[in-house]
Amino acid sequence: TITDQFLRFARGIPPVIEPIDLPQVVIGIISLARPTAREAGIQLDLEDAGDVPLVVANTEVVQHVVLNLLVNAIESFSQPGGRIALRFIVDADVRLQIRDTGCGIPPEVQRHLFEPFRTRKPRGTGLGLFLSRTFMRRFSGDVRLVDSVVGRGSCVEIVFSRSTYEAA
Repeated sequence: TITDQFLRFARGIPPVIEPIDLPQVVIGIISLARPTAREAGIQLDLEDAGDVPLVVANTEVVQHVVLNLLVNAIESFSQPGGRIALRFIVDADVRLQIRDTGCGIPPEVQRHLFEPFRTRKPRGTGLGLFLSRTFMRRFSGDVRLVDSVVGRGSCVEIVFSRSTYEAA
């Protein structure tokens, strides 16, 4: 269902926009990603969600974006023994931050991170981050790199603008 909705959205078919309980969506995606993280020897944690307002988006698209970012974070580790932490920040926007202690992203790669067909993965298409950002922007949101240090890890966040959750 997630992939079908994502492909429909990519083709320009508008998805159903609805108020969604973001922490519940994230908990569901974490349960999908946790076995892969465990197999790779990576600890995957959701910090206390606190009071997160409903956001207006498409559940399947948000699931796909979160899953894509989690898989990217898991794949950023070259050996077992790391951590991925997810946390919500509610201020002018609702943000979901995904911070890993993986390999980090070199500055020259950061400049092109969201461009299509750019990848360092042997089997990657270079479309995951590009499509994730494109789709979130259709909901007046964003996907952006917060910071990254080679050898220490990265932090990426999904942003839901205030206008998308005040209406919910």
